[in-house]
Amino acid sequence: MAEAYRAATATNDASLLRSIHQPDALTWHNVDGLSVSVDDNVRALAWLHERVPDLRLEDVSTTPTASGFVVRWTMTGTAPGGPLLLRSCVVVELSPAGKVSRATEYLDSAALVVLRRRSQEAVE
Repeated sequence: MAEAYRAATATNDASLLRSIHQPDALTWHNVDGLSVSVDDNVRALAWLHERVPDLRLEDVSTTPTASGFVVRWTMTGTAPGGPLLLRSCVVVELSPAGKVSRATEYLDSAALVVLRRRSQEAVE
Protein backbone atom coordinates (compact mmCIF):
# COMPACT_ATOMS: atom_id res chain seq x y z
CA MET A 1 0.00 0.00 0.00
CA ALA A 2 2.85 2.38 0.79
CA GLU A 3 4.35 1.79 -2.66
CA ALA A 4 1.00 2.45 -4.35
CA TYR A 5 0.63 5.67 -2.32
CA ARG A 6 4.10 6.80 -3.41
CA ALA A 7 3.49 5.84 -7.04
CA ALA A 8 0.15 7.67 -7.20
CA THR A 9 1.76 10.80 -5.78
CA ALA A 10 4.84 10.63 -8.00
CA THR A 11 2.94 10.04 -11.24
CA ASN A 12 -0.23 12.05 -10.56
CA ASP A 13 -2.34 8.90 -11.01
CA ALA A 14 -5.80 10.01 -9.90
CA SER A 15 -7.37 6.58 -10.52
CA LEU A 16 -4.76 4.84 -8.39
CA LEU A 17 -5.05 7.46 -5.66
CA ARG A 18 -8.82 7.04 -5.53
CA SER A 19 -8.58 3.23 -5.57
CA ILE A 20 -6.30 3.03 -2.53
CA HIS A 21 -8.45 5.36 -0.37
CA GLN A 22 -11.69 4.67 1.42
CA PRO A 23 -14.38 6.84 -0.22
CA ASP A 24 -14.75 8.89 2.98
CA ALA A 25 -11.02 9.18 3.72
CA LEU A 26 -9.65 12.53 4.82
CA THR A 27 -6.21 14.10 4.53
CA TRP A 28 -5.22 16.77 7.04
CA HIS A 29 -2.54 19.35 6.14
CA ASN A 30 -0.43 21.18 8.69
CA VAL A 31 -0.07 24.22 6.40
CA ASP A 32 -3.76 25.16 6.48
CA GLY A 33 -5.21 22.99 9.27
CA LEU A 34 -7.87 21.61 6.94
CA SER A 35 -9.02 18.03 6.42
CA VAL A 36 -9.79 17.46 2.74
CA SER A 37 -11.61 14.73 0.82
CA VAL A 38 -10.04 12.32 -1.63
CA ASP A 39 -11.38 14.42 -4.53
CA ASP A 40 -9.81 17.57 -3.05
CA ASN A 41 -6.56 15.68 -2.60
CA VAL A 42 -6.64 14.53 -6.25
CA ARG A 43 -7.18 18.14 -7.39
CA ALA A 44 -4.32 19.40 -5.20
CA LEU A 45 -1.97 16.76 -6.57
CA ALA A 46 -2.92 17.67 -10.16
CA TRP A 47 -2.27 21.35 -9.37
CA LEU A 48 1.14 20.46 -7.91
CA HIS A 49 2.09 18.48 -11.02
CA GLU A 50 0.94 21.37 -13.25
CA ARG A 51 3.12 23.81 -11.29
CA VAL A 52 6.09 21.39 -11.18
CA PRO A 53 5.98 19.27 -14.36
CA ASP A 54 9.29 17.56 -13.51
CA LEU A 55 8.24 16.70 -9.94
CA ARG A 56 10.29 13.92 -8.36
CA LEU A 57 10.09 12.18 -4.99
CA GLU A 58 13.56 11.67 -3.56
CA ASP A 59 14.98 10.25 -0.33
CA VAL A 60 11.83 8.17 0.17
CA SER A 61 11.61 6.40 3.51
CA THR A 62 8.71 4.26 4.68
CA THR A 63 8.14 2.97 8.20
CA PRO A 64 5.32 0.53 9.01
CA THR A 65 3.17 1.33 12.04
CA ALA A 66 0.55 -0.65 13.95
CA SER A 67 -2.23 1.15 12.05
CA GLY A 68 -0.58 1.86 8.68
CA PHE A 69 2.70 3.52 7.75
CA VAL A 70 4.68 6.74 7.78
CA VAL A 71 6.26 7.93 4.55
CA ARG A 72 8.84 10.69 4.26
CA TRP A 73 10.17 12.15 1.04
CA THR A 74 11.61 15.23 -0.50
CA MET A 75 9.74 16.66 -3.49
CA THR A 76 12.05 18.28 -6.01
CA GLY A 77 11.62 19.87 -9.40
CA THR A 78 11.35 23.20 -11.16
CA ALA A 79 8.56 25.41 -9.82
CA PRO A 80 7.42 28.78 -11.19
CA GLY A 81 9.48 30.59 -8.55
CA GLY A 82 12.60 28.45 -8.83
CA PRO A 83 13.85 25.07 -7.66
CA LEU A 84 11.49 23.15 -5.38
CA LEU A 85 12.89 21.40 -2.33
CA LEU A 86 9.87 20.40 -0.24
CA ARG A 87 10.16 17.94 2.62
CA SER A 88 7.04 16.00 3.46
CA CYS A 89 6.02 13.48 6.11
CA VAL A 90 2.70 11.67 5.86
CA VAL A 91 1.24 9.51 8.61
CA VAL A 92 -1.19 7.09 6.94
CA GLU A 93 -3.85 5.08 8.75
CA LEU A 94 -5.35 2.06 6.99
CA SER A 95 -8.91 0.76 7.31
CA PRO A 96 -9.64 -2.89 8.15
CA ALA A 97 -9.99 -3.35 4.36
CA GLY A 98 -6.39 -2.19 3.91
CA LYS A 99 -7.22 1.15 2.27
CA VAL A 100 -6.17 4.63 3.36
CA SER A 101 -8.74 5.92 5.84
CA ARG A 102 -6.82 8.97 7.06
CA ALA A 103 -3.60 10.75 6.16
CA THR A 104 -1.93 13.44 8.22
CA GLU A 105 0.49 15.42 6.06
CA TYR A 106 3.25 17.65 7.36
CA LEU A 107 4.96 19.93 4.83
CA ASP A 108 7.71 22.50 5.16
CA SER A 109 5.50 25.52 4.52
CA ALA A 110 8.44 27.86 3.89
CA ALA A 111 9.32 25.82 0.79
CA LEU A 112 5.89 26.41 -0.76
CA VAL A 113 6.68 29.99 -1.78
CA VAL A 114 8.30 28.86 -5.06
CA LEU A 115 4.99 27.29 -6.12
CA ARG A 116 3.18 30.62 -5.93
CA ARG A 117 5.48 33.02 -7.72
CA ARG A 118 7.15 33.29 -11.06
CA SER A 119 10.90 33.26 -11.22
CA GLN A 120 12.66 36.61 -11.34
CA GLU A 121 14.14 35.68 -14.73
CA ALA A 122 10.63 35.31 -16.18
CA VAL A 123 9.67 38.76 -14.94
CA GLU A 124 12.75 40.52 -16.36
